Amino acid sequence: MLSEWRVGKPFQGPDAPRWGFLRFAGVVIAPIIRWMFRVNAAGFENVPAGPLIISGNHVSYVDGLLLWTLHRRYRHETHFLIKKEIYQITPLRWIFHWIGSIPVERGTADRHMISICEAFLKAGDSLAVFPEGRRVRDKAADELGEALSGAAFLAIRSGVPIVPVGIVGTGQIMVEGRRLPRRPRVYMRIGAPLYPEQFTGARRERMDNMTAAVMAAIAGLMDAAELARSGRLEHRHKTGAIVKQKIGEVHANATEKDH
Repeated sequence: MLSEWRVGKPFQGPDAPRWGFLRFAGVVIAPIIRWMFRVNAAGFENVPAGPLIISGNHVSYVDGLLLWTLHRRYRHETHFLIKKEIYQITPLRWIFHWIGSIPVERGTADRHMISICEAFLKAGDSLAVFPEGRRVRDKAADELGEALSGAAFLAIRSGVPIVPVGIVGTGQIMVEGRRLPRRPRVYMRIGAPLYPEQFTGARRERMDNMTAAVMAAIAGLMDAAELARSGRLEHRHKTGAIVKQKIGEVHANATEKDH
C-alpha cells in the first residue's frame, strides 16, 4: 500500500520521509478536533526537551486522538503505539501510517516493535504508550486498570523520561443507548517527567517501581483534571495492580541478555 512504507520511519534524520500529511493535520485538523471535544489542556511547561515517552490513562478510543492533537503544543513529534487489530480497518490503517503510528501485537514480546521504538527514541523522536494496554471498560470506576511495564521497559532501556498525563471526560463521549457521540468537556493535565535514574534495584524491580510511580502520577493528574473540570472532587482515583505479565517477563529477560 502507498502508506505502509512509512512504518518504522522516523520523524527526523536522513531516513525521515516528508511527513506532509502529519504537518497539515497538526496545523489544520488538530485544532478542529480539540474544539469539537472542548479540550482543556495544561501542564505543557512540564514537558522537557529531547526524546521521551508520553503515558496517560485509557478509557476511550478518543484518548489517543486527543493526546495526538496536542503534539505541536508540547513540541514533540510523537509515534503512537496502537493495537494491531485496528489496522484491519483500511481507512484507519492509512491514517495511522501517515501519522507515524506503530502497530502493536498485544500480549506478545514483539521484538521487532521494540527495536523500532528504540530506534525512534535514539533518533530523537518521542512515543506515546498507554500503560494499561487497553481501554478500561468500567468508565465509572475510580480505579485505573492494571498497568503493564512496556513503557517503563522502553524508558529504562533507552534512558528517556516518561511524562504522565491525566485525562477525564472522554468516557462520556460514547454513551450506551446513544448512536451519536456527545461533546463533554475533556480536561487533560500533563505532569512532571519521571526519569529512569530515579529508580534503583534490579531491572525487574526498576520496571515495576517506575510503572507504579507513573500510574500514581496519572491518578493524581486525573484528580487535578477532574477538579478543574467540575470544581469538586467526589473521589480520588486509585492505581490498579502492576501486572507480572508474560510480556514483562520476556522484556526483563531480554534486558538481562542484552546487558
